Amino acid sequence: MFIPLNMVKQPVLGNLIREFVLQGTDFDVSNSSIEKQCEQVLLQLENKTAVITYSELHEEFNICPAEKFNNNPL
Repeated sequence: MFIPLNMVKQPVLGNLIREFVLQGTDFDVSNSSIEKQCEQVLLQLENKTAVITYSELHEEFNICPAEKFNNNPL
């Protein structure tokens, strides 16, 4: 299930992005500080090149490249 970016408020969004960055990402983020990587992921979410997903089966959120869901329009 896709979670619209505007439905996730701060500080939850910041925590979600930070946890994602700390676990490692599939995104093209440079070897920069955690804060800079978080900014890059947020920018990708705002540009809709990344999406927030929620798995009811696993009861977890994730951030994925939007291209992974090419067959499902956002």
